[in-house]
Amino acid sequence: MSQSDRLPLGQQMLRGAGIGQAIVAFPICLFLGASAYYVMLEQRSHWLVYYFFRDSVSAIMAAGIIFSVYVQRKAVISLYQYLLFEAAKSLLATGLWLWLILDAAYGPWQDECKSNPYVRPCDVSARVSRAALASVVLL
Repeated sequence: MSQSDRLPLGQQMLRGAGIGQAIVAFPICLFLGASAYYVMLEQRSHWLVYYFFRDSVSAIMAAGIIFSVYVQRKAVISLYQYLLFEAAKSLLATGLWLWLILDAAYGPWQDECKSNPYVRPCDVSARVSRAALASVVLL
């Protein structure tokens, strides 16, 4: 690597953190996109629209994080634009995390769980704590 290819330590750390965010967001994007597609084809639940919307929006948020990391990595941008991309990534990641926590706490899955407790785990506090552990990714 030549001297002109090297970046200052702060920029290199931000680049590494961005790559880590993309690595984490990519499987989330694929899983939620496939889940939305599966729910779209399923005909059994009256909450079909909610689950499709939840999975689609979550997949789009994860794809937005991946897109932001890709643009930051490949484009020559100013510090202000870099700050805007970092803010967008933070907002998307926080929104995704908050969305999953609120779904775990108040989602319509509770109605299905009350009628058939063997379908899904029904413990709301356990679901919320698992969703809250996703905050580790935000660090």
